Amino acid sequence: MLNDRAIIILIAVALLVPASAAVFRSDDEGMTGIVSDVRETKNGYVFNMTVLDGTRIKCFISDSVPDDGATITVYGSFSGDGTIFFIDKMTEH
Repeated sequence: MLNDRAIIILIAVALLVPASAAVFRSDDEGMTGIVSDVRETKNGYVFNMTVLDGTRIKCFISDSVPDDGATITVYGSFSGDGTIFFIDKMTEH
């Protein structure tokens, strides 16, 4: 059985995940970061992107493969739970 402290922590985590995704929403300017950990899936590519404040965002793109270490700007949207960013457009710098 969960105690009161554990319940409060679970509620806080459940509220912070979507809130953190909202902070990193994509807009007309996009998000810029550095690519790492590129992995191929059956539907495309998954990789991490580290943005300027050091936050790592898990990204998915279906068509082009970014290089590890590349600086990119991405446009798209987060999944409903905020755990992955689906890229509609990517520009490599």
